[in-house]
Amino acid sequence: MKGADLAFEIVKRATAGFVYSEAVASHYLRQILEAIHYCHENNIIHRDLKPHCVVLASKENSAPVKLGGFGLAIHLNLDTNQVNGGMIILLVLSFIVLIPLSFVYILYHEYLL
Repeated sequence: MKGADLAFEIVKRATAGFVYSEAVASHYLRQILEAIHYCHENNIIHRDLKPHCVVLASKENSAPVKLGGFGLAIHLNLDTNQVNGGMIILLVLSFIVLIPLSFVYILYHEYLL
């Protein structure tokens, strides 16, 4: 890919005086949310979502974004109530911030059963 991660691009463009339009920001956000939705449909929790984990495919404003940084991700096996790729009890600050508290309670409650 010819682009950089989103954090680098935001800083680079801001120091150059570039202001993101609402259209560009919503273009990026929509793709990020679609990627997260795809992960959640496949029972994957990213647990480390931040601008450094979002990579632009090119330097264009309309560039597609790709989600990376799955090192802390876990896969939930809902059939067997098991977690693949790590313990759900592992508290990662970004994980706590990104998901609703009710979801944490459900996962914690099922872990105790």
